[in-house]
Amino acid sequence: MTHLFGGKSKQLATLAAAMTLGLLTAAPASAAGTGPGYDDPNNWPQYHRSYNAWRFSPLNQINKTNVKNMHVAWVHQPGVITHGLQATPIVIDGVMYTIAADNNVFALDAATGKTLWRYTAKLDPIVKEMFYQSASRGVTVGRGKVYIGTLDGRMVA
Repeated sequence: MTHLFGGKSKQLATLAAAMTLGLLTAAPASAAGTGPGYDDPNNWPQYHRSYNAWRFSPLNQINKTNVKNMHVAWVHQPGVITHGLQATPIVIDGVMYTIAADNNVFALDAATGKTLWRYTAKLDPIVKEMFYQSASRGVTVGRGKVYIGTLDGRMVA
C-alpha cells in the first residue's frame, strides 16, 4: 500500500485532480437552473438556456401527441441577411432579444412578434473590409440592459 504523503507523487496528483474535478463539477450543477431568468420556465436567458448547457426547456405544452398540430405563429424579418443569422435569441419575461447582421439588435414581443424596439450600432467603416464582417453572434441581458459586443470591438449596453 502506498501512503498518501510518503508514496508516489502520481497518486497524490491523481487524488488532487479528482478532488478538484469534483469541486468544479459540483458547483455549477447546483446553480445551473437558478438565478435571474432561470426561475421562470418561459425564459431562455442564454445560449443553451442554462449554465450546464442542457438545451432543455421544462415546458410541457408541446408533446408527442400535439406537435403535429403546430403552425407558424409569426415571422420576424430582420432586414438583409448577408451571412445568415448566427445568434441564439434570448427570452426574458416575454421579450425576445436577438441580433442580426451588422449589429442590428431587436426586442420583440415573444407572443406576437411585434418589434418593441430596434438598435443599430454605428460601426467603424473598417468593419466593411473584414471577412464575415456582418455576422453578429448574440446578445446578453442583465440588470435591465441588453449588451452586445460590436463588430468593431466595442461593448455597448
